[in-house]
Amino acid sequence: MQTDSRVNVLLITIDCLRPDHMGVYGYERSTTPSLDHLAREGVRFTQAISQGPCTRVSFSAMLSATYPGMFGGFLRLSPARRVFAEFLRDAGYHTVAFGSNPYLSPVYGYDKGFEIFDSSLVPWIEPRRHWLLRYLNRFFFIARRLLPYLPADKLTAKAMRFLNHAPRAVPWFLWLHYMDVHDPYRPPRRHARRFQRAQLPGLSDRALWKKALYCPRNVSEIERRHLIDLYDAEINFVDAQIGRLLTYLRRLNLHNATLVIITADHGEEFGEHGEFSHRFKLYDELLRVPLLLRFPPRLPAGQVITSQVRLLDLVPTVLDLIELESRPMEGKSLLPLIEGRDASPRIAISETHPETGLYSIREAGWKLILNVHTGKVELYNLQHDPHETTDQAGAAPLIRHQLETKLRLHVNRIASVPTGAPSTAIDNLTLDRLRALGYEE
Repeated sequence: MQTDSRVNVLLITIDCLRPDHMGVYGYERSTTPSLDHLAREGVRFTQAISQGPCTRVSFSAMLSATYPGMFGGFLRLSPARRVFAEFLRDAGYHTVAFGSNPYLSPVYGYDKGFEIFDSSLVPWIEPRRHWLLRYLNRFFFIARRLLPYLPADKLTAKAMRFLNHAPRAVPWFLWLHYMDVHDPYRPPRRHARRFQRAQLPGLSDRALWKKALYCPRNVSEIERRHLIDLYDAEINFVDAQIGRLLTYLRRLNLHNATLVIITADHGEEFGEHGEFSHRFKLYDELLRVPLLLRFPPRLPAGQVITSQVRLLDLVPTVLDLIELESRPMEGKSLLPLIEGRDASPRIAISETHPETGLYSIREAGWKLILNVHTGKVELYNLQHDPHETTDQAGAAPLIRHQLETKLRLHVNRIASVPTGAPSTAIDNLTLDRLRALGYEE
């Protein structure tokens, strides 16, 4: 049993997970039985919005409760941007992270505040030996059969080993980032069979992935459905591994002493607005994410919050729940909303890479997307058009003016925050890992 009465914190993030592909959010396929069960034991948010459509944009906000464009931007975490792990480490927590997204690595400053930070790609090759992987890949093509990330079962095994040996005298913060739902989708065969509707003739899964990335308008409907089948199978695989981890947490009698958070950095596109994967766009298939909180001693079971919330609200919420003081943040604690003490609306603002100039604002059922470089505006009534198919920018000029004014004020405000972000030198290994995930860094 844990001797320190303080609460452990388990943050589980799943790359590219869309809530509308989870059973508890209404999906018709049984992709997430473990997460559905966890949602019934805690609080579920139906309108959680990411502050960006890709990993670095989203996590810079999620882990710091500040907007991505602050502190010199999100390309590398600035030393001036205080993050979640630093708050908990300074409060006496043992801070540990396991993952294998190359963007969430020491190269980009994500080891800030962690006593143990393991972002290794292949368990049998130590980080300093990754030159071997490059050699095999280049000359013998052996490494191309390897996943460009650590699969969920191996990541879960690392987490279980940590939990088994974690000192009980101090509380811990454990962050796990699962990559399997990210393309290229290569689910284990047993999960793929479960969700495959029909055998796809012609292209291999890898060739189809490349086609979707680079020639998205040539992807047929049957090919699109096949990609979704693979995506759903990956979700099911990750769900099974999270269920395995949560069962182990109970076995260690840590169930009631641990706050569990489940969320994603962003969603995934399947041709809704002309592309696949997750490009620099600000539509809801990329910005709307799942958010589940479970902590039996403090949070009610089965509560559903339909109010709009933001990922940058996560850090102040956790600090509030575990009763740690914090300095003022851009995000606001969700605990008053959960307890019915504050239902005031929250404006959700998101952004992409600075070169695109794209920002969005969501308020009162409306969403405006602005390109600050070109002045182009899109406006959607999310209550009547949740899939954002009909631009209302010309039909609702007053709402457009109000939202655009607020958004431009925000853009100007965050641009005035002191920078201090160091430049980032990217090594060849990191570049290889990024390219294997479809990025052209």
